Amino acid sequence: MAMAGGEAEYMLASSGEDSSALDGEPEHGEGSSKRNQMRGSPLDTLHVAVQRASIGPVYTVSDAIETIGIGTTQYLLMIAVSLSALSQGMDVTFLTILPSQAGCDFNLTPWHRALLTTMYFVGCTAGAFLFGWIGDRFGRKLGVMAAISIAAYTSILMLFVYSYAWLVVLRFVAGVGLGGFSLRNAWIFEVLPNAYRVRAACIVLFFWTTGTSIEAPLFMIPSVNWKNAMAISFSPLFCLNHYHDLCARITPSTVGTWL
Repeated sequence: MAMAGGEAEYMLASSGEDSSALDGEPEHGEGSSKRNQMRGSPLDTLHVAVQRASIGPVYTVSDAIETIGIGTTQYLLMIAVSLSALSQGMDVTFLTILPSQAGCDFNLTPWHRALLTTMYFVGCTAGAFLFGWIGDRFGRKLGVMAAISIAAYTSILMLFVYSYAWLVVLRFVAGVGLGGFSLRNAWIFEVLPNAYRVRAACIVLFFWTTGTSIEAPLFMIPSVNWKNAMAISFSPLFCLNHYHDLCARITPSTVGTWL
């Protein structure tokens, strides 16, 4: 008992903490004498030492992920991220073909065709900043799912476009959504142990490359125009709209907020 009290007294003296200040006692006069008496009380100093010792070791989120390992949530997340990479890869190839296809439908000049591509990349830049902030402020899942929803539903609207001006606006909005897809890399890497992150990156890049490879042959089919190809490009994104419900069923609410 004496050793514990002495140790706690040393801890209080070295840290400069004043136990009487916690109780609302004044720092001078009569309160100062009471403070010295309390500091010398073995029971009081032992109580402080026990409170500090009860906190125990502190683990970070990364430590917890390394300890828990990989499970169903991470596998579902890999599927979601891979499908988004597949859709983005298809859209990259679609981007190179859209100006010529839409140029024939709307009788566009080379300047107007180039504007389609320019507005898309302007939207991607804006989306990267916007959804990066959303991911840091409200969680990665919310940022990625919002970006997916914007890109998916914008593609539906483009199916009914019969004006060049609306096509430019919607391509900009789609670019904003696709710009937020860069957040998926932080999303997947933050919830995987270190041993799985390189493999996850290879899988995501494989699906992205696959998407760029299968889009161009679609235009070799005579019955496929740019609207059909665009619908096919964004079709994987609609599968991801149900990811939130599926993830919420298998993960705790506090974890599901961020995963």
